[in-house]
Amino acid sequence: MLTDTQKRFYDENGFLVLRGVLSDAELAELREAADRLHDECHRVSKGERVAVIQDIICRDEGFLKAARHSVFLAAIADLIGPDLELQSGTLNWKPPASMKSEVGWHQKFPGVPHSHRDWLVGMFPLDDATPETGCMRVIAGSHRRGPVEHWQEGRFKGFCQNPDDYTREGDLIDVVVRAGDVTLHHCCLIHAAYPNRSTSPHRSLVFTVRPTDCIQLGGRVYQSSGLLLQGRDNTPAR
Repeated sequence: MLTDTQKRFYDENGFLVLRGVLSDAELAELREAADRLHDECHRVSKGERVAVIQDIICRDEGFLKAARHSVFLAAIADLIGPDLELQSGTLNWKPPASMKSEVGWHQKFPGVPHSHRDWLVGMFPLDDATPETGCMRVIAGSHRRGPVEHWQEGRFKGFCQNPDDYTREGDLIDVVVRAGDVTLHHCCLIHAAYPNRSTSPHRSLVFTVRPTDCIQLGGRVYQSSGLLLQGRDNTPAR
């Protein structure tokens, strides 16, 4: 499905944008499902911070359909192989006009280490993502450095601890996307997100996907962890 140019871009930069993956009908269904969780999101966020609702595929059939979207999985298979399972699935909800909804620089891998690094995170924005609404920012090519320091004095902080890891000039990119697009990023890509300065909440579905030969070594395990998305689930571990 992916062109050689797209594969090369992902390999070099650690992320990729797929335009117009969702149809209008698919997007409307997912927005309706997210709307049904609005009160819970607002309660979790306290109107200020990002609400992260876990195990969303267990909450609505529409979210499971998104995780198994044929275009989504075909693109991932081209990057990390055909046998795929879910590590986690969340609805990320940013309250409106909240500077506290900013997300600091971090990588996915240090929080959920695995037996190898050939896995990624896919995101379905349900609203247009811009610097005003809180889009993702990335350090292009930073995935090639491998895991960077997220610990301080023996405690996991969840964010990069060395400013040199995210202040290098020339490789910072704002990932501006439309609702219905999909973004994919490598588990070691250093990334962050702006706060939502707009007057409406910003919603995204976030699916962490790994090959079935990739074994989780630490971090939280969810109800939906290990759900087979496509292919074989008996692949030998590596």
